Amino acid sequence: MLIKARLSLHDANLASKLVDSAKDPCDAANFLASALFIHRIGKISRLPRQLVRSRMFTKAPVSAEDRPNLDRLLDELRTGGAALEEARSRHVRRVLSRREGTPFIFLDRCFLDWGVHHFHVHLGARERDLLVYAAFDDHSVYLLALGGHTDLHDQNLVSAMSEVCPHLLTTVKGIAGDALPNEAVKNLRAKNAAFATPSEHGAVIPRVLCSAGGTSFHAGRDVDREFAQLEALQRVLDDPSSQHYRAVQEALGTSEALHLSVVPDESNFCGTVLVRDDKSDSVIRLDYGDKTQVSHAAWQ
Repeated sequence: MLIKARLSLHDANLASKLVDSAKDPCDAANFLASALFIHRIGKISRLPRQLVRSRMFTKAPVSAEDRPNLDRLLDELRTGGAALEEARSRHVRRVLSRREGTPFIFLDRCFLDWGVHHFHVHLGARERDLLVYAAFDDHSVYLLALGGHTDLHDQNLVSAMSEVCPHLLTTVKGIAGDALPNEAVKNLRAKNAAFATPSEHGAVIPRVLCSAGGTSFHAGRDVDREFAQLEALQRVLDDPSSQHYRAVQEALGTSEALHLSVVPDESNFCGTVLVRDDKSDSVIRLDYGDKTQVSHAAWQ
């Protein structure tokens, strides 16, 4: 339900097929949580913003043929118009895709690593490979570069960000970072390996780390923690002699054995779950605060 409410119909259908075919619920949960995470952080709020141009963007040559479409796109980015979605890569807008019959998460690594979005200047003719590379905060659109998919490499984009929006970079001390050529970056990303690149503000590391399997490390960590908490909750509810089992009975007003089932609800999990006692048909919400116990049971 949550997947279908958040993702496009195409993505939700693929996600549903994955869940139906998954042999391991934990693996499926990690995959889908990562897809939802990628979808959420990739959304750009449609706000009016000022345009801030880097030197690299300002110096890029623009033909008379490209100028009208470029100006139109920049005006849409400035006003928070429809181009924030329409001009983005189709792959970026479709979080899930298919590769050899298997669903996979599309990872726009330039965005995940540095926070750089790209927009097509020619919407009706995408074979014309002209893109605006940009980063965003709530107040500004930082225009970093203008070029094709293969014209620019990560070091140029990070250098442009270091000039106009260093606050959007994740920098660390103690390492230098490497200005890697395009081919090296491509090979590392094919293996889901991260790397640091230099800037005038320090070594820059990826904002979003991916596991060796290509899913979000942060989403996987949260899912693993959630499963551990739910397993602890299940152990409590399987033990009629436990204090928490008796607390649930008291909340339900019964001394009978519990027959609980989860009620589908968008607020479920992340510390709380809505359940129904099948015998009394009463509904309560269980809060589980850590990996070892249920914090309390309360009427919903």
